Amino acid sequence: MTDRREFEDFFEWEGPPSASLTLLDGIDDDGYSVSRATVDTDTKGIPAYLLVPHGDAVGAAVVIHQHGGQRHLGKSEVAGLVGDPLLAWGPMLARLGFVVLAPDMIGFEDRRGNGPGIDERMADADRHYHAMTSRLVRGGMLMSDVIADVAAAVTALGGYAPGLSVGVAGHSFGGTSALFAAAVDERIDWVVSSGAAGSIASRLDEDSGLEFSLVMPGFLQRWEIADALELVAPRPTLVVSAEDDPYSGDADQVVDDARARLGDASDALTHLRYAGGHALTADRVDDAMRWIQLQTLG
Repeated sequence: MTDRREFEDFFEWEGPPSASLTLLDGIDDDGYSVSRATVDTDTKGIPAYLLVPHGDAVGAAVVIHQHGGQRHLGKSEVAGLVGDPLLAWGPMLARLGFVVLAPDMIGFEDRRGNGPGIDERMADADRHYHAMTSRLVRGGMLMSDVIADVAAAVTALGGYAPGLSVGVAGHSFGGTSALFAAAVDERIDWVVSSGAAGSIASRLDEDSGLEFSLVMPGFLQRWEIADALELVAPRPTLVVSAEDDPYSGDADQVVDDARARLGDASDALTHLRYAGGHALTADRVDDAMRWIQLQTLG
């Protein structure tokens, strides 16, 4: 069994941060409204979009954007304002009755080191690399701040929509962020991790590379992705993976490993496996939306 306290200590987790939501300008869309917002903590303001369904809400979700080498796209892609429609989970969930908060993570869109905006810039990757290395040389990790930022978004969303269950979801980098955040933040009620549940060892063996937040000195000597999955249970967890995805190629073995440790709680972990590569497909998205809907029914 994975020791939760040791895992939390590795990421310097001190518990949920205080945070609030400040709403800026907004517009109405088909079935929901969308507003620019900031998640305000004691030390920073995290740019975000808030999507609110027309009518009564059934749940709430923090949705983390992908990476895809497109650091100029973050919250705006989740909100459906730019980018790939299959990654616009904000409008999809809002039309299903969910209040959705889509924050920018460090190094993306309005949190790039070279200024805000959705225009691609030559220095985007360099600035993101600096965000990782500057933390490492000071004894920190980018993943620790990612976890803290997701937790701040959960706090802010919970304050805006009290009484609703709050889940965290995302694809690729978003799926990784959702998984690690939920592993330490037990307030998160459900998790969707898409295109992110392959073992770190397999990524290294296959030379597929690590996203900057996964550069965690010493992590692999003690843990693996299966340990994070184990810590998320018994909360409902959906893993979406594909056979030819280098970032989730061995996700079936990872999920089986986690289930073997969970005993009676293993039913909380659902794995949907598809043919194909890393990019999202309509059937994967449709199945994920149906699974999220089910979390509000029971």
